[in-house]
Amino acid sequence: MSTNNKPLTGIKEGAGLEDSKINKEFVDFIQRWGGWFLMLGAAALGIVYAYQFLERQKAARVDAAFMEFESAAMGSNPSPDTLTEIGDARMGTRSVGELAKLQAADLYLRSVITGTQLYVNIVDIDSIQLRDQQSLMMYQMALQQLESESALNRDGTPKDPEQLITDEQRVDFLRQARSLYQQVVDSTAGNEDKFVLHAGALFGIASVAETAGELDSAKQTLEQLKQQAEQYGFAEYAASAQKRIDELETLSTLPTLYAKSELPVPPIVEPESVIPELNQPSQLPTFDPGLTGPLLPGMEQETPEDPLSIPGLTTPFSPDPTVPPSSEPPAGQ
Repeated sequence: MSTNNKPLTGIKEGAGLEDSKINKEFVDFIQRWGGWFLMLGAAALGIVYAYQFLERQKAARVDAAFMEFESAAMGSNPSPDTLTEIGDARMGTRSVGELAKLQAADLYLRSVITGTQLYVNIVDIDSIQLRDQQSLMMYQMALQQLESESALNRDGTPKDPEQLITDEQRVDFLRQARSLYQQVVDSTAGNEDKFVLHAGALFGIASVAETAGELDSAKQTLEQLKQQAEQYGFAEYAASAQKRIDELETLSTLPTLYAKSELPVPPIVEPESVIPELNQPSQLPTFDPGLTGPLLPGMEQETPEDPLSIPGLTTPFSPDPTVPPSSEPPAGQ
């Protein structure tokens, strides 16, 4: 029986000791630094969780801010004071602060234009497209809601005359509107992302100046708006500003609008009776037996000499008044 006497290859002397040494070093490394790695991993997970928590809280604050703004602005008679407080408290929360201040300024300006202390919202019912029966019903419901919630009559007069503003209130409302518009202009200056709000505030300042009769100041504001709109590439806003500038000259010749109480009361005219009093003989119509009705063109009316004459008879018919009428036939018949 033969045996294999070839020497074994690939066997290294002391290899087991080297492997044991590597395993021992790894164990020592884990024992020395493993806790730190665990702490770093836990810290990273904590940072991710904290970031997600902060994002959720931020989103919740934004939602709460918009809900608060919409609740204060969408009522039938919103308060500019409440909107101003929301604007001050929510500055920096997206654009809620600017939107609230713009809405409050618009209400002050609208109050001056209407001449009342009622800051009534104007519902844009024209935006409802009348395409089918459902949209028509929505339009009618919007009209009914607007009329029921409005504090103004259909002619624009307040239902409560005590709500009319005084001259002092008019000046104060214009001042507050200008201040709120200016705050929005300052907070959005140089921010292209908020240029729409910036332009709205500049338009509002120009409207305040126009209402106060300061046409030069309004023109200066509109020119500033036009320049900034062209700089940021908002051609529509630039065109609107130029149109307002062109229309400023017509504002200097506007007719005077009088209040309803300043208009003269029209005289009350009693309606005349169209039925004549028939108890007066002079007003009774006379009967003309010769009338035969309307004639055709070219025909002449002939009036008979005797109204009781019958055409075709030589002797006019005349009943005998001496013979009484009898209801019985003569004898012998």
